[in-house]
Amino acid sequence: MDVAVIGGGNLGCAVAKALAKRHRVVVTRRNVEKIRFLEDVGCKVHSDNVRAVDDSDVVFIAVKPKDVFNVLSELKDNLNGKILVSFVAGVKIDEIKEIVGCKVVRAMTSISAEVGSSITAYYTRDLTPEEEFELELMLECMGDVVKVDDEDLLDAITAYSSAVAFMAKIFQSFVYAGLKLGLSKELARKMTVGLFKGASELLDLEEPEVIIEKVATPAGTTIEGLCKLMEHRIDFGIVDAMISSAKSKR
Repeated sequence: MDVAVIGGGNLGCAVAKALAKRHRVVVTRRNVEKIRFLEDVGCKVHSDNVRAVDDSDVVFIAVKPKDVFNVLSELKDNLNGKILVSFVAGVKIDEIKEIVGCKVVRAMTSISAEVGSSITAYYTRDLTPEEEFELELMLECMGDVVKVDDEDLLDAITAYSSAVAFMAKIFQSFVYAGLKLGLSKELARKMTVGLFKGASELLDLEEPEVIIEKVATPAGTTIEGLCKLMEHRIDFGIVDAMISSAKSKR
């Protein structure tokens, strides 16, 4: 299938890399040189949004919220008969359809899409069952896919796309801890990668409380560390960060 990704920023490039595994993809950005690396994974790149849309069946848009209405106004006459998938945070379908007359899907994913490890959520009221099936096959290039029945949930899910940065910060803290304990940077990083991978796989099988109970034996070293985390209220900090991201303005 021919796919256009309008907006070759970080998220747009992640989406393009994922889609290029199965589809013919063209990506646009004003400064094409900044996305030239996408040619290495089979994408075409240029700066002409109209041309990209004309040559595509499905259009993904991943520009900044402040730019989306100008871009849609530029493309509205070329989107007829196509499916538009918007990854623009905070912009409702009704706002988009005030400008365009095509079928619209609102979706959200994270930059983990480029390695096929994201969870992509989407909402639409326009597509036929057959079109939804084809869309989900496309989105599966990025990882797991879930359809939500309330568009407002996408604002909350957007916080999870931001949380990749939060996880990176936490990862960095574990590496720093390793350095503090005398490990080399390479070993600290290797141990942290293994920790995140192993914990993720376990958490896919068991509840957090079960894992904590297995590791935190009475009067042991783990409970001492957990008490320090509680002392620093790390759980409240994460909740506050997620809520702040979800409620942030465009």
